[in-house]
Amino acid sequence: MATTEIYLVRHGETAANSRNIVQGQSDVPLNERGLAQAARLAERLKDMRFDAVYASDLDRAMRTARIVAPHVEVIPSKELREWDLGDWVGRPFEEVKRLYPDEVDAFLHDHSPCPITGGESKEAAYDRVNRFLDELVVRENGKRILVVTHCGVMRGMLKHILGITEPLPRQPQVGNVSLSRILHADGCWQLGTWNDISHLDGLLSRAGGY
Repeated sequence: MATTEIYLVRHGETAANSRNIVQGQSDVPLNERGLAQAARLAERLKDMRFDAVYASDLDRAMRTARIVAPHVEVIPSKELREWDLGDWVGRPFEEVKRLYPDEVDAFLHDHSPCPITGGESKEAAYDRVNRFLDELVVRENGKRILVVTHCGVMRGMLKHILGITEPLPRQPQVGNVSLSRILHADGCWQLGTWNDISHLDGLLSRAGGY
């Protein structure tokens, strides 16, 4: 099989991100900084030709994808949605830590099982996005693809492509509109770049959020 090249991007900043409020699968738009971040990445990639563009069907990801790759139709995907964080959604993360300490401990330290009250387990979220990746490289074999998605599920993708099955000692960083590059050839994944934010000088997000 030919080499398939995937440029993996987290969506731009939202108001919830800036206030460290849990979003999960709620449909929150980009804020002004998020729009500017996406425009900055679009400038960096302006000479890059993508054969296809996929994005989570949530507005913050779709809008980011349309700004970054304005000349390619964006294909929305429910499989690329953020981890459904159930009863955490809409709460400041500090409040979530007080209300659900055991769940947050498992979440932050990559433990399994990691159930979320009213939401989706980590295992289910990771299975969904990793299945999408595996199917994508068959469907788009040999092409250059842009995929725009979310922080929580991108961490699952990283473990998947590196073949990591044990908990990570620390969750990997995934900045808003960070650029990562992964390759697939001869049945194997390879990591090219992770969490490149060099294009965001002066526009880095000040908080995290999920």
